[in-house]
Formats: sequence, structure tokens, C-alpha cells
Amino acid sequence: MGIGVIGSQSCGSQSDVESDRWGVRVMWSQIDGESNRWGVRVMENSQPAYLVLFVSACGKADFVFLLDESGSVGAVDFETAKTFVKNVAKSFTVGPNEIQIGLDTFASDPRRHFKLNRYTTSAEIQTAIDAIDYVGSGTSTADALAFMVSDSFSAASGAREGVTKIAVVITDGESNDKAATRTQAKLAREAGITILAVGVGSNVDETELNDIASDPDSQYVFKADSFDALKTIQDVLAKTACEVSQPETSECGHAALQNAVTGRMLNGRPNGRCEWPWMVSVRGKTSDTDKQCGGVIVGRNKVITTAACAQGITSGIEVVIGENNIYKDNEPLLSSLIEKVIAVETVVVHPDYNSVTTANDIAVLKLGENIEYSTCALPVCLPDVILADSCQQDITHQCTMGGWGAFDDSLKRSKRLRTTYAKFLGPEVCDAIYKYARNNFLPTNTACVESINKRDNPCLYDHGGMVVCSRNGRWILHGIITLPSCFDQLPSLVIDITSQAIQDFIKKIYAYLAMASQMLTCVIKIKMHTACGKADFVFLLDESGSVGSVNFETAKTFVKNVAKSFTVGPNEIQIGLDTFASNPRRHFKLNRYTTSAEIQTAIDAIDYAGGGTSTADALAFMVSDSFSAASGAREGVIKIAVVITDGVSNDKAATRTQAKLARDAGITILAVGVGSNVDETELNDIASDPDSQYVFKADSFDALKTIQDVLAKTACEVSQTAGGKADFVFLLDESVSVGAADFETVKTFVKNVTKFFTVGPNDIQIGLDTFASEPRRYFNLNQYTTSAEIQTAIAAIDYVGTGTSTADALAFMVSDSFSAASGAREGVVKIAVVITDGESNDKAATRTQAKLARDAGITILAVGVGRVEDTELNDIASDPDSKYVLKADFLKAVKIIQDELA
Repeated sequence: MGIGVIGSQSCGSQSDVESDRWGVRVMWSQIDGESNRWGVRVMENSQPAYLVLFVSACGKADFVFLLDESGSVGAVDFETAKTFVKNVAKSFTVGPNEIQIGLDTFASDPRRHFKLNRYTTSAEIQTAIDAIDYVGSGTSTADALAFMVSDSFSAASGAREGVTKIAVVITDGESNDKAATRTQAKLAREAGITILAVGVGSNVDETELNDIASDPDSQYVFKADSFDALKTIQDVLAKTACEVSQPETSECGHAALQNAVTGRMLNGRPNGRCEWPWMVSVRGKTSDTDKQCGGVIVGRNKVITTAACAQGITSGIEVVIGENNIYKDNEPLLSSLIEKVIAVETVVVHPDYNSVTTANDIAVLKLGENIEYSTCALPVCLPDVILADSCQQDITHQCTMGGWGAFDDSLKRSKRLRTTYAKFLGPEVCDAIYKYARNNFLPTNTACVESINKRDNPCLYDHGGMVVCSRNGRWILHGIITLPSCFDQLPSLVIDITSQAIQDFIKKIYAYLAMASQMLTCVIKIKMHTACGKADFVFLLDESGSVGSVNFETAKTFVKNVAKSFTVGPNEIQIGLDTFASNPRRHFKLNRYTTSAEIQTAIDAIDYAGGGTSTADALAFMVSDSFSAASGAREGVIKIAVVITDGVSNDKAATRTQAKLARDAGITILAVGVGSNVDETELNDIASDPDSQYVFKADSFDALKTIQDVLAKTACEVSQTAGGKADFVFLLDESVSVGAADFETVKTFVKNVTKFFTVGPNDIQIGLDTFASEPRRYFNLNQYTTSAEIQTAIAAIDYVGTGTSTADALAFMVSDSFSAASGAREGVVKIAVVITDGESNDKAATRTQAKLARDAGITILAVGVGRVEDTELNDIASDPDSKYVLKADFLKAVKIIQDELA
């Protein structure tokens, strides 16, 4: 997807993402003590579950692509433009409740190809775009824009009321009538349509692009030198479109009603409905009672509260949007609005939260659906760290605390939201008071707040309540109540939302959720940069005479920038580098360097030679030597070559032959052509197929930087997916000790794990057996070719119950489930996941059959649920047991499966 680390979270700049709705709880912890490497422990129903989250990064939106098919485009470039639209469109999660996509083309007249509500999957859209034919003729952009407004974005075409409307206009020349185009574009924007304008080639009128696009032009106007160069901007265009689909900027911190601080938290009167539209109540079950605390809306599907609140609720956690009277369900608010209850999907607690000291007492709740903003439901702004100090200094009497805490001496919880004016104390004063009054150090990332009226303190049940401050007409969240002072006349402690550490935590959450969609089947280690699979890379760099020493240095910089995207090491990415002119030159082998820093230094030291362009010899050397075991190439690890050249080879036929031999040897080749002298046909001959994915072009060596990110992304995707061909068989215990309810839970786990695999005859194949007294076959490896079919098949499995004949099940798995007749493929990794909750009927037989399975080349992951005997799990699983034996911990299962695919 092209989504990277989200930038600093300032007022009104939230970026939301959607995820599949599984109701999971996430606990973060740092791996190896590094701040940018995170592990995630996921809880489901208070039990350790699985890790993987699949997140679509965009909000709900209606997209219409408006594609120029005039005579100047030509049939070939029109096909390229179609591919560009397909690549952008596939970035989005398509559906009636997600992204909808329509497409029109225009020449002398506009043509409708499909409406917004015509297709409900990305695959259908890809097929529909492929079927579009080319017409040619004039360039009536104005008519196309008018048609788009009146028809393409109409309710009859599937446009949804209240949903963001985005148009992507792609053109290669000037319109027939500039004035009319300008007028129609203005009318489109006034109709609430955000327009992204993409100009292709040298004939585009930049002024007209600016007239078409929404403002600012710097954000919504895109240019590519040619249709082939469109690929260099597709990621950034998709990202921009995605950000537009999340319209948060104008809404945060604005209360629709006047904020009257009409009551006080202790000894005071309550507030009216909807006066503080970002305040929500967070509620659920503890071990023996109900629990309720406060929270604050910060995005379409995100709420901030305290870690103590989130962890204290063990089941059924949900938030009430528009809450005022906490004792009244379905409370009517203003007009026809009614409070809404939304289940919490994910809980992310600060990794350094300390329940004893209350340090870092903050959690972010990811909701199972988006909040519909209204008078009674709006986000508060998050602070800009740079302004935080000055903001706190000049708003002494402009801050407000609020919550549903105790309101009189009886300590009875308030049924309505109560607020009071508040001010922050300086950190030195706060620290001194805390040491004196509580005989302890001030907890990390906290601040002291006191009410203007000393009797109006936060009290019992105010945890998670807001501390907001008004600045420039907006309310900004500055704190979350964590330790209310109640009767002791001391300042209350709040989590300091303005602190850099808390801001960083929030940014990490957003980055994690956005990157999860890119990782597909991953991840135990979540990085803030590119996370690639295990692979061997060789860069093959042209140093012929036509390059010149200056451009050669630029090419070296390009290679350095691409290489630094990867995590280098003997168990991660390995990188080697050769150059070629009249002859190839080895500079360093795959296993020579084990850190990115060493590789950067080695590249800097490479000198320029000059000479001919013997590309064929270089490719032959790469196959026989650079990717040999002697040079560090690892057996079973994906091999990727990046060939960078600026001209035509000395022998095209030989180059074509050697490139084919390299590809036949299992090497994926990315070909990068630089400058105007590159033979595009030869680039296509060198690169792996499809050329649209593996051929890159830059107009000059200086322009290489424009493609380095997309090349790194492509290489990374190859390293993640190319090694992912495998045959999986899940073997599920359905014996009587499991029970029907737990068997359904196991089925859900298998469904959620398998939905992230790319299923197909050339990718992952999945089969499933169950066993009790006897094994039962549910589906063969080659029976289903899509993940959706597998989900349906798993849902249909019924529960039997009886004995636990694990040995018979393992024998059946070897002889039948992994047989060619069942779809098992020769030379493909075989992985079995055995999930059981008890001891087998015959331990000796189980041990024997498990060994036979492993001897047959099957990697076995044994997952024990409940009181399983460790010895038997160890007997079943592949070695080492520390890796392949799991007890009630599905988290490691996902990592091990990912490792096997790598």
C-alpha cells in the first residue's frame, strides 16, 4: 500500500485507518530494548490469541477516475494509464461500506464504464478496467467534469450521502475549452468533490491542471513526464487520496454548542447534553462487576483513556458516543440524535504503563466502526508539541476538567457529565508537592492540575476524564485524569498529552495500524520503516564509459538509499554488489557485510572504471558467482537482482539469453534504465515479468531518487511474497474434552490466520482435517483457490467429540492430506499445524507417527490448549521445541508460519 510512518499528530490532523473487526486486545512491548522495534501481544476474550491485524488504511469514500482517451494519448499509452489506475485502485479496500470506485473516460464526449456501486471487490474493478477499449478524438474536459458532477457522483450512480467524494482526473494535453474547463472544475469543487489532477507528458498546461485541482495545488496536482513514468507517482497519489478520505482537519476541537462549565466535578451541577461532544464513557465487565470510566474521541474510530480503565475491563469493552446520563441507555440527545454504543476492537496500552505508580497511564481504543460526526460526537484536537508549553502558560483560566466521578460527600457517582475550570501547575511545583504529600517521585509523563475552586476536585470514578484547553477557537486535549485528588485538596495527576514521549506513543500506534495492512501475513517485529522478508540481493551497477564518474556517484547514492531500506543480517536481508563495463567486477559478496552501515561504507569506496557495456557477461557472472553458495547465497532463500544501466548492451541477443538463464535459475530481476539512450525492449528482456512491475525508468541519474522508494517497495514485496509458496494442513482436535464452544474458538483462530494468505495454485494451498476417535477430511489442499472459499468451508465444519486418536490423524495426514492426489506440490514447503487440548490415546504411536511425518519433510507446529502434556507436544513438533511447541499462545504460531514462508 504505500503507507509509511504517519507524521506528527497535531490539532486537526488525525489519520484514521479501518481494520477487520475481531474484538482483540493489544499489549505493546519493546523488543531487544530498541525503541523502533515492537512486539505485540494480542488478547481475545482475555486469552492470548493471534497477532496479525489486517488494516485498510483509508476511510469511507466515493472515488471516480476520469481518464483521458483523446487522440493524443494513443492506444499504447492508454493501456499504461489503465494499469496506473488499476495499481492506484488496488490500494483501497472496496465495498459498500468502504471505498467505492467508478470510472469514466473522455475524448470528444464522456463515457461511463462503471458506476460507484457497480463493483464490490477490487478484483472485479481490475477486470472491468482491463475490458475498457480505447476511442480517441478530442479533449472535452469540461463536458467530462460536468458529466461527473451530474451523473457519476449522483445517488443513482451509487454516491453515498455524507461520504467524501474524490475525483482523479488524468490527462495528457490541453482541453478544447479552457474557460469552460475552469468553470466546470469550480462547480465540481463547490459540489464538495475533491479533485486530484494528474498531468502526463510535456504538452500538459500546468495552469489548467491548477484550475482543475483542489487547493492547494502543491498537494493535489501531480505530474509525470510520460505515461510510463506514471508508476513513479502512483504510491504518493494513492496516499494523498487516502488522506483526503479521512476528513478530520476541520472538525477537531469545535463544539457545536457553547461550552458552558455549568457544573463542578465534586459538589456541583451537571452539564447539558452534547456540550462536550468528544467525551465518551468507556464501560464493560470486570471479574465480578460492571466498570465505567471516561474517554475522549480523537479520531473517527479512536478514543483515548487510561490504561487502568482499559485493563480493568476484562470483557465486553465498549464506548458510548454522546453519553450524558450514564444510567440511561439509548439516551435521546438533540434533535433526532441518540447516543450510540460502539464495541472496542483493539486496546493498545502504553508499553511502560506502571499500575503501581500510574506512570504512562494511557491507552488508545480502536473502535469496531467509525463514529458518525454530529453535534454530539466530534473529536478533540491533539496538541502540537511545539506549542504545548506556551499554550499551558497563557491558558491558566481556559482549561476544563470533566468526568462522571463522585459529586458529593457520599461519593456517589454522578449520572451526568460534570466539569470545572482548571489550571496546570509547573513541573517543579508539581514534583515538590508530590514528593511532600505522597512521599514519592512524580510518575513519568504526568502533570498536576488543580481546579480554580479548590472544592471542585476530580474524585472517585473520574479516571479517563478530560482536561482540555481552549486555544485559537479550538479545544485541545492536554491531559487525561489518572489520579483524582478528591477530598485531600491536592492537585490531581493527569497524563500529560503534551509530552513528547506520549506524543511518540500515539504516533507509533497510528504507524503500527497503517503498516499492518502492508505486512499481510506478518508480523512479530513491527518496524517504523520497511519490514522485508529474508532475501539475497545483488545490485548490478553499470559503470560503462557512457555513465561518467559524476553519474556513477549518483547511481551509488541511489543504491545506498535503496539498500538502507532493508534490515541487513545473516538471518535477514543479505546484499552483494557487482559493477560492469567491458567486464564484471565483484565489490562485495552477499555474506561480506552484516550491517547496513558497513554496506554504506563499502559502496562509498567503489571507484569508477569506464569501458564498454557487457551486460551479458555481467549477468552470467552474477548467476555463476554472485549467487553461489561460496558468495553467501542461502539455499531456499529468495534471490533478487537489481540491474541499473544507462545504455544499450554490446550484444542484445546474448543479454537476452543470459537474463533468461538468470530468471530460470530462480532469480527475480528488477531492471532500472536511466536516461534517454536506454533500449526499453532490452530492459523488458532483462527484467522478470510482468514488465509493468519489474521495469523502472528515470530520465536522468539525478531523477533516480524519484523512483528509489517504489523500487525498494517492490523489492521488499518480492522478498515477502516470492518465498511464500507452501502447502498447509491444519489438524484440529475435536475430541470430547474440547467441547463445542472451544472448538468454535479454534475454528475462528484458523479462519483469522488463513485469511492473510494469498491462496492459489501458485501461492499458498490450505487443507484441513479434524480428529477425534478417527480423522475427518474437510477439504484437500487444492480444493479451494481463494481465501473467501476457505473461510466459508471452515465455518461449515461441525463438532463431533469422542476420543483423541492423534496417531491415526498424523498417519492420515502423511499418507493422504499431503499426497499428490490431495494437491500437494513437489518441491513446495509442507507445514502442519496440529492443535490439541489433551493427551492422545496412544502416546507411543503418536510419537512414531509424528517422526514419520517429520521424516517425510513436513514441518510440524504443535499448539497445546489447556492442560496438555509437554512431553507429547515435544514428541509431535519439529525441533527445536522452543520454536515449534506452543501452549495457549497463538501469537508465536503466526511468527513461526511467517518464518517458514521466508
